[in-house]
Amino acid sequence: MPGIWEVAGLDHPDQMIVEVKVAVPYSERVRQDEVLSVLPFGQKSLTVESGGMSVPGRAIAELNDKNDEMLIAVAAVTVLIEEAES
Repeated sequence: MPGIWEVAGLDHPDQMIVEVKVAVPYSERVRQDEVLSVLPFGQKSLTVESGGMSVPGRAIAELNDKNDEMLIAVAAVTVLIEEAES
């Protein structure tokens, strides 16, 4: 995020607050630690809820697919910077 440090007055990117919200079928199966691990910086949080879509697809053996179900997730990532106190 080039330039964000200077504009926001940050000393380090871990000062950003990163909120992720995901809606997906079978929400209880989401491996939350794995989702958060791909975010390189920030104070991270994840909210998972039921949603998304499940549609017919085609199983691909090389991808270890177990059935013809294709799952669609909807995700939003919000990055916040706490306002410095005056």
